[in-house]
Amino acid sequence: MKGIDKKACKAFLNPQRFLDLNSGLFCAEQVTYIVCTAIRIVGHRKLLILDFYPRTEAAKGNFSPDYTMFQATDDFITFDHRDDVKTRWRTAVLDNLERTYNFLIKCAFYSRQDEERVVRFCKTSTLPSNMSGFGALSRKQSELRDVRSAARRRAREKVIADRMKPLRPMGKRMESWIKMDLLPQYIFYRYQRTRKPIPGWCSACGQTVEVAAPKHNLCGVCPSCGASVRFKSMGKQKRIWDRTSAQIIQRISEQEIVIRIFKAHRHFFDGEADYSIHESARLFVRWDDAKSCQDEWFYNSYDKTLLTPWKRGARPQFSYWQENFDADRCAHLYTRNLPRVLAGSPWEYCQIAPFYLSDRTELEVIPYLAAYLRYPFVEYLIKLKLFRLAAHVIYHHNEYSYTRGEDHINYSGKKFHSILKVGLEYLPLMQKLNVSYMQLGLIQGMLRFGLRPDEELLDWCGKHKISRLRDLLVPLSYTTAHKLMRYIAEQYEKNKRPTRSFYGDDYTDYANTLVQYRDYLCMCEGLEYDLKNTFVLFPRNLKDAHDSIENLSDPEKAAIYERQIQQAYPLLEKLYRFERDGWTIMAPKTSKEIAEEGHRLHHCVGGYVKRVAMKECIILFLRRTQKLDKPVGTIEVIDNEIVQARGYKNWDLPADAMKFLTKWDAKVLKNAMRQSAVVQNMGLLTEDAAA
Repeated sequence: MKGIDKKACKAFLNPQRFLDLNSGLFCAEQVTYIVCTAIRIVGHRKLLILDFYPRTEAAKGNFSPDYTMFQATDDFITFDHRDDVKTRWRTAVLDNLERTYNFLIKCAFYSRQDEERVVRFCKTSTLPSNMSGFGALSRKQSELRDVRSAARRRAREKVIADRMKPLRPMGKRMESWIKMDLLPQYIFYRYQRTRKPIPGWCSACGQTVEVAAPKHNLCGVCPSCGASVRFKSMGKQKRIWDRTSAQIIQRISEQEIVIRIFKAHRHFFDGEADYSIHESARLFVRWDDAKSCQDEWFYNSYDKTLLTPWKRGARPQFSYWQENFDADRCAHLYTRNLPRVLAGSPWEYCQIAPFYLSDRTELEVIPYLAAYLRYPFVEYLIKLKLFRLAAHVIYHHNEYSYTRGEDHINYSGKKFHSILKVGLEYLPLMQKLNVSYMQLGLIQGMLRFGLRPDEELLDWCGKHKISRLRDLLVPLSYTTAHKLMRYIAEQYEKNKRPTRSFYGDDYTDYANTLVQYRDYLCMCEGLEYDLKNTFVLFPRNLKDAHDSIENLSDPEKAAIYERQIQQAYPLLEKLYRFERDGWTIMAPKTSKEIAEEGHRLHHCVGGYVKRVAMKECIILFLRRTQKLDKPVGTIEVIDNEIVQARGYKNWDLPADAMKFLTKWDAKVLKNAMRQSAVVQNMGLLTEDAAA
């Protein structure tokens, strides 16, 4: 493609045409531009020149074009005469000269000769004989535009293709590793009602084997190759789809490596396997020194392209918050070639192979390599088998986060105690637990408060994602770690939220249960309850106890309840006080007395404070007359009927106490004359209390 000489074209920008104003085109309001054409030799090339005159300006006698287009057999270009444009020379096709709908409909040739000149210049064997001048020119430019686009695309793809030349095919070892080690293996069999071994087909070795009493979906071992397999009855499950991601690191030059990510799919139908493995992404990593690196990403577009299907950048995906298997860069790592590939690179001692082999879960390599250059102590964390702490440094640490709170790791430290802020004597414990970042924070907090880090407690916190030390400090000041864990487990099972429910105030997990327990203990401290009493320390139902004490902890509510109970005390004493046979029934003076009654007798009367204050029931105390300060039983009365009378731990009252209650019921509750006399005085008592 020779191109068009712009300097030579400038001599033809002002043709000095004079159009006949008597032409009917000047009266056609649907026409925006009148087009005049000419064929000239420009820069030793034969060009078709088109001048676009605005109709309204030409009608006024101003014959100055807005556009001048130069069309060659293999190229075209347009000069924009307008004053308000930044770019004079444009490469847009005819229909895109203005960003308006159907620009060509608004254009008209000045004469028949102008249109025929365009048709003859653009004449090709594929051009229909009845095509208009604008149609012939548009088709010609579209063909040239496609040629331009293909040339640019070929140039771009050639750069990428040259980039991919050093890479070799995946190799048989990699393919075998994916099929045998990463994808699950099965033994397929057809169920037979017999105790004898039945034939099955192993997907690992491809052999027909005899298996004894197999069960669908249970694990086992292939008797032929020894591979771990899962038994599948073809009568229950004929189709199985498996997929996995794998990656390999290869060295392509002295200062560059490439990370190649493969996606493997396998489909079983009626025992027949169909494999497919394709390469999804290539990540080139280049370093100039031992402290920095540059990465360049490519993804396989799977398109039919001119030279290569590879495109620059990360694979496009609809949403980063939705799963996209092909776009996922986490994959299992092939480790057999790593010592040779990383030798002499900044990552020669980065310990990425032991890190992956510690749990063999999919990982992303680029963040690992970048974090190692920034925090070299990652190598020592892995050598110390603190893999979870290393994973936090690599994948979760963000120094620009303003909501992270206290950082449990000193990233500028040089030694063990300065980096992890704990003494070396705790290393065996940390190694045994493979502590997480949250567990490290718990250890540091326990040491600050003089507590000994407990292995069982730390393991329990790690399993149930308990990370806040303050939730542990309050309970541990009253009980042991073992009792705390057992109690939280019991209360969670008792009050956990149903699986299919998303609402309600039930407990969602162990951490939430622990928070509620800490809150309960803090309220008990504020109300000066005796937390040495196991009934107070470990209520039977934490949720009910928490809700009950929450009402008492509210200063406004507590003041109302206290005032109501104190005001009712004189009346209750006059109504229900009774002494006989060494027994006494008395009324509580304050809400605190009701709560202490429940604590000392180990029952739930402490939760009745609100009901007593709201006149929903009456609570009375049973005492021996000679020991009025020692609780024996508690009585609930509603509508002058004994609803319940319970002793220690909700046990029944002694026989002599039950006889006394029978007399009290007859003499006091069922004595109409006594009740009437008291009721007559109720107004006076109420007035006295109000005064």
